[in-house]
Amino acid sequence: MAASGESEYPRDLTEEERALIAFLLSMEFDGAEELRTQLASTRVSGRCTCNQSDCATVELIVNRHAPPASVTTPYPVDALGREHQVSIEVTDGYMSELEIIEYEHRTRRVPRSDEMEQVSIDGKPYKPAR
Repeated sequence: MAASGESEYPRDLTEEERALIAFLLSMEFDGAEELRTQLASTRVSGRCTCNQSDCATVELIVNRHAPPASVTTPYPVDALGREHQVSIEVTDGYMSELEIIEYEHRTRRVPRSDEMEQVSIDGKPYKPAR
């Protein structure tokens, strides 16, 4: 817990946040390689601005020495599970948000990758090369 008057941000990613981002970035899409490089210097800069206390979405900040990603949409990858939808927002080539939408139980919990049932790249279902 932050001392009185001190902000808890920026902070390191939790293990759960890092694992979820790594899962999303394990898919192949334009800009994925640069985003994977950015992950090493990604930190949490704040909470979602929706003002819902049970929202697990976090704002991200990346060291600008990492190369920018050339993505075709602001949300190049997302995944759906039974209880969550998750996505990474990219602004000006850098990860800017890990969006976590929880459908019902609003626990502010970061889902595990094995809870994700469908992945989309640029809004289209992802089919890995075999």
